[in-house]
Order: sequence, then C-alpha cells, then structure tokens
Amino acid sequence: MPRQTSKPATTGANVLWFLAELAVYALFILAYYFAVLHFCRGWLKTLFDEHKALYAVTALGLMVGQAAVLEVVTAGLRWLTGRAKK
Repeated sequence: MPRQTSKPATTGANVLWFLAELAVYALFILAYYFAVLHFCRGWLKTLFDEHKALYAVTALGLMVGQAAVLEVVTAGLRWLTGRAKK
C-alpha cells in the first residue's frame, strides 16, 4: 500500500504570509485611492469633463503606476522579511 504524503509544514505559514501581503496591498490601495482623490480631484474632474480621451489615458496611467509601485513595495517587503522568491 503506497504511503500518503502529507502537506508540507510550511503550508500554514504560506497562508499567513499570503493574508499578510493581502492586508498590506489593501492598505496601500486605500492610501493611494485617497491620496489621488485628495490631490488630483479637481484636475481629474476637469479632465473628465473636457477631454475624455486624455482622461482615459491618464486613468490607465494611474492604474499602471499604482501596480508598478505596489509590485516594487511588495518585492521590497519580501526581501526585508527574507521571503524573496528564489
């Protein structure tokens, strides 16, 4: 009868790290959202009202910029905690 292999002991730790990263992402996204609203609200509203195509490009740029910054921050956090991908 073949032996059943159990899950590695690190599965629980991986889930906890994933949840921690998810919480960090959520905090950064909320902070970014409120920062953009606070600093760019008037400018974005004017852009939306007067130049829809430029607004669309700007919105996409903000989203891509946010993703890039979050990736760099997450990679830095993983490096600081010693959980960098090998």
